[in-house]
Amino acid sequence: MPYDKKYTDTIYNRDWLWKMYIEENRNANQVARIVGCDTGAVLRWLRKFDIPIKDSSEAQKLAPHPGSHAKRLKKKFWDTLHNSGWLKDSYELQGKSASEIAKEVGASVPATIEALQRAGINVRGISRSKIGQLVKKRKCDEELSEIALRKRARNLIPEGPCFICGAVGQHVNHKDRNPRNYSLDNLELLCKKCHSQQHASELHVMIEMLENFEVSYIEIYEAARNKLILSKKL
Repeated sequence: MPYDKKYTDTIYNRDWLWKMYIEENRNANQVARIVGCDTGAVLRWLRKFDIPIKDSSEAQKLAPHPGSHAKRLKKKFWDTLHNSGWLKDSYELQGKSASEIAKEVGASVPATIEALQRAGINVRGISRSKIGQLVKKRKCDEELSEIALRKRARNLIPEGPCFICGAVGQHVNHKDRNPRNYSLDNLELLCKKCHSQQHASELHVMIEMLENFEVSYIEIYEAARNKLILSKKL
């Protein structure tokens, strides 16, 4: 580190460094913030002055961020995040979002979402929780890709079991095969296996229905292939 006059009375001074690090029980990162230098410089001068360096576990306990050893103020959340009645009133009746509740109680958004789920509250997707704020900013369906439309549909339908087998639902199925139609009446939650089997079964049924009208599937295949080739030439 190049010489700087401001370090003469701080990390270059053993008495000052001892007071900050040992007597006031700070870690190297906290001392570095006070001085305005990097943590490595503080550690280097601690070693030069033979000042015992705290191990990582001890330094972690002094860290100001919410790590695994940091002290947590739980009492102030007893009437808020730990109160399912208060959460339901704020989230479901008042329509507040998870971020608004987190800001109100002074907690992180992930902790608030975890508390909502622990209280048995179905957490809305961002497109629904912020629908009032984003309605003017959202792109129209024609501007969105098929992937974006499927994500929008996934945010609309709540978590739940597969409609067919009852396993954990993973995919959203559009009943009319139109990804731009994401009304709730057109959506159903399926597991991955049932989703693929559903579409495969639809194909077989369609072939049987075509045969009843004396239309072979090879005719459909050739017509679709010709349409695809034509679109590539345009």
